[in-house]
Amino acid sequence: APGIWRYAHVFGLPENAPVISLGEGNTPLIWGELCGRQVALKCEHLNPSGSFKDRGSALIISFLCSRGVQEAVEDSSGNAGASLAAYAARAGIHARVFVPESASGPKRTQIQAYGAELAPIMGPRSNAAEAVRIAADSGAAYASHAYLPFNLPGYATAAYEIVSQLGTAPGSVIVPVGQGGFILGLLR
Repeated sequence: APGIWRYAHVFGLPENAPVISLGEGNTPLIWGELCGRQVALKCEHLNPSGSFKDRGSALIISFLCSRGVQEAVEDSSGNAGASLAAYAARAGIHARVFVPESASGPKRTQIQAYGAELAPIMGPRSNAAEAVRIAADSGAAYASHAYLPFNLPGYATAAYEIVSQLGTAPGSVIVPVGQGGFILGLLR
């Protein structure tokens, strides 16, 4: 199977889950020199929505489809919301993405370009998290990139690809960390 789906046997998705894909994964390594050492850079920006988060969104949306979900909510400050919006559009799921009002203009535009409903929330990022929790408590399917178990196996595919591309495990991996999901997935 293409991209991340060659590792589907470790995803934990139900047998009836459809494959919702936009071609995520299989991102290249680009070699360069840093501090006198050869390093490989994994080009995760080449995923369909421009983020490694596509690896997890593909699994989350596939899971939601297996459960017949037609509408889902998510909270995000940018990349996760854009990624989920792209995959929801692919699956025909209506997405509503709660973002802090201060979220990046281009990310807000990207979320809306995929057809998702943007719900800007006044105040800090935590207010968007609270707003989505209220929506979920009212019955909306919460497609959380932080709480659903499908992001980590999706993110883990980057580690599998790195080993496959190098032919061995790397000596070190440097990962930017925000919420920490990507590093947890790579360690999986």
